[in-house]
Amino acid sequence: MYHDEFPDGFWEDSKWVCWEDTRTHSELGQDDAGQDKPMSRRELEASLRYLCPEADLSLVPYFYQLLYLARDYHLDTGRHLNVYAQIGELHGAITYGISLAKLGDDQCDCDDGCLNGESVKICTITPFSKADEISVALDGTFQKLLVVRIDRNFRVSSRLVSRRCLVRQEETRESTSVVRARWDDTANMCLH
Repeated sequence: MYHDEFPDGFWEDSKWVCWEDTRTHSELGQDDAGQDKPMSRRELEASLRYLCPEADLSLVPYFYQLLYLARDYHLDTGRHLNVYAQIGELHGAITYGISLAKLGDDQCDCDDGCLNGESVKICTITPFSKADEISVALDGTFQKLLVVRIDRNFRVSSRLVSRRCLVRQEETRESTSVVRARWDDTANMCLH
């Protein structure tokens, strides 16, 4: 946990902030069950800023709102909303600092976004996928592939893979080269 690495506080906007200063007195400590209380917004932002210095933290609320909406909708109706690709893109922007491509931006030659000047393709494995795998067309110009997995409990994890590390198990689909990659196989190809 972030508190373990920096027990006294964190650096924010050119000043040192103590952990105690980020919560009101009533928020400190543990709840009735002896569990640590959830992090405050400032603590969450500080830990994200430390872990992902390039991340656009303004996207964090949208990520959580979409994720919780998808989860709650599924729990209430048994159906899925068509938002998992957007959740995957937001996860990439927050976790890796990927600059997402804007719709209608002809100046950007990125697939879904860019990271350190390289084009990134983002593929999301949804909670209702029968197999934990993705299919990627190789005719794109991406240099990196971000595989985002949203499991049946709506937990999100990801792996960033270099295009040249993809195992070329190509199939021909309508004259397009396609690579299939299982989630477990991407663990050996990760950049992060």
